[in-house]
Amino acid sequence: MSYGPIERGLIFAHRWLGIVLALLMLLWTVSGIVMLYVAFPVLTESERNAGLETLDLEDCCAEGVGEELAGSSRLVVSMLAGEPVARFGASFSAGETLRLRDGRWLGDLSANSARDVALTHLNNRGTRAAAETVEVIDIDQWTVSGQFRAHQPLYKVTTDSAAGDVLYVSGPSGEVLLDTHRRERFWNWLGAVPHWLYFRALRAEQTLWHQVVVWTSLLGTLLIAAGIYLGIKRTLAAGGRWTRYLGAMRWHHLTGLFFGLVTLTWVFSGLMSMNPWGLMDFEGSAEERARLEGEPLNAEDINSVLAIVDRALDSGDVSMTISARVDGVSVVVLDRDGRRRRLSADDLSPRPVTLAEIKTMIATMRPDVSTSSVEQIAEGDAYYFNHKREVRLPAYRAILGDAPATRYYFDADTGELLRKFDAAAMQYRWWHAGLHSLDVTPLLRMRPLWDLIMLVLLSGVTAVCAVGCWVSVRHLRGNRRRRAADNVASADH
Repeated sequence: MSYGPIERGLIFAHRWLGIVLALLMLLWTVSGIVMLYVAFPVLTESERNAGLETLDLEDCCAEGVGEELAGSSRLVVSMLAGEPVARFGASFSAGETLRLRDGRWLGDLSANSARDVALTHLNNRGTRAAAETVEVIDIDQWTVSGQFRAHQPLYKVTTDSAAGDVLYVSGPSGEVLLDTHRRERFWNWLGAVPHWLYFRALRAEQTLWHQVVVWTSLLGTLLIAAGIYLGIKRTLAAGGRWTRYLGAMRWHHLTGLFFGLVTLTWVFSGLMSMNPWGLMDFEGSAEERARLEGEPLNAEDINSVLAIVDRALDSGDVSMTISARVDGVSVVVLDRDGRRRRLSADDLSPRPVTLAEIKTMIATMRPDVSTSSVEQIAEGDAYYFNHKREVRLPAYRAILGDAPATRYYFDADTGELLRKFDAAAMQYRWWHAGLHSLDVTPLLRMRPLWDLIMLVLLSGVTAVCAVGCWVSVRHLRGNRRRRAADNVASADH
């Protein structure tokens, strides 16, 4: 079979890219199987809520706390080591923390307090343990992401629990940010860490890590695309047979024919997950959220709520959020099971969200665009659904009349804006999650059907990469033998 310059170039590129990337590609596929069942450590919303202390605002609060907290658009009230505290901003932000009973600012947490916070969190979740060590750290393998940097110094609390729990407590805010356990840490060294190239030394350098993942994924995509083209061309020239190759090359050709497209899909969607070169930059919802905010909370607003809130609390309530909204002050109470209820700021009576209110919010956020539909949904849809991450349902969904049909999702209990999908976010959803996790229809999210399909396909992709490694090693060994023979021949002359 004769090859033109393009085919010869593709053969050269496929062979040497395979030699360079074969082991990494195999590592990606094997670690992908692990990630089907063990995700990177994260404190989920349900875990966080379960670990919070029950709100106790009796004898609250010290004189002048309203004046101390005035000027914020959002306050979160919860318990810290048995004492009620208020924090600026969203829950689990690194903002300043005010102790409500004595009106004093917290400052950085002490090591002893961090230990007590961590153990109380575990105890509330039904795990009794003692602390073995309490370390002050900046980052480690599990907190290398940039989201933890505002919380430095971090307290790493290692416990003697049966599961080997380790918790990370924010120094500035005193909140539990992350928990890991022994099994999770072990499997992540075989799963997310190699899959994302999430090794601490590399991941700590954000720009370098991003470039390494982007370029290796891009080269992997070119490697597989070239292999598919060459493999199909050889099959077409095989005179009615699948392949004319023998031995390792036969298996390389056949596995590539059957699973090459799936391999290409996964490597390419992995590349898209990094939003290379800003191809799918999201606008985000910061502008819309800002338009929903009212005038900052004043001392009178805050004091009036704190003065009567204890009467409106139930036994399972763990936090309260006071927000300044364009339609007035909003009070939302959260219980340990994740249920939220909105109360009137005047007398803390129930204030359910209405469809008319959601429509008014949309008109406030986007006065320049018409709305195609607004409805409450009890189940997820193509963009907002439960699979590997928790979403709040029921929710209100709004679809606008603009060109991309921008979507907004609101909490049905509180009216909070939860998610926005503009054109770029929709593209990211399909190019990454749709292709990488087969999140294309509700049917394919059903387990164990999803597991069966993913395991079959990942096993095939693993075979492609494993045989590719085998062929690469044979090629290198063959080159060494040829060089050795050439050296001997030169010596003879």
